[in-house]
Amino acid sequence: MTSFVSAGSGSDSLIDVQLHYDCASRTAYACSSVFDGVLPSRYPTREAAADAARVMIAGIVNDDADISRRHIRIWFR
Repeated sequence: MTSFVSAGSGSDSLIDVQLHYDCASRTAYACSSVFDGVLPSRYPTREAAADAARVMIAGIVNDDADISRRHIRIWFR
C-alpha cells in the first residue's frame, strides 16, 4: 500500500498527510495514501504529532522506496 504522489523519481516523491490534532485529548489522526489511522501516542503539541507522523510514514514507505522525512508534507486540519 505504497501509492503516493510522485513529482518525479525516487527522492522527488512527495507524500501529503492530513493531520487532525485534538488539543483536549492530545491525540492525532493521520490520513494519507500510505497510512490512515490514529497515531499510537499522545503529543503535547500539534508539531510533535506532525513529527511523529513523519517518522511513522517514513518508516512504512522506506520498506519499499527511498524517501526522506522532508518529502512528507503535513497539512493540519
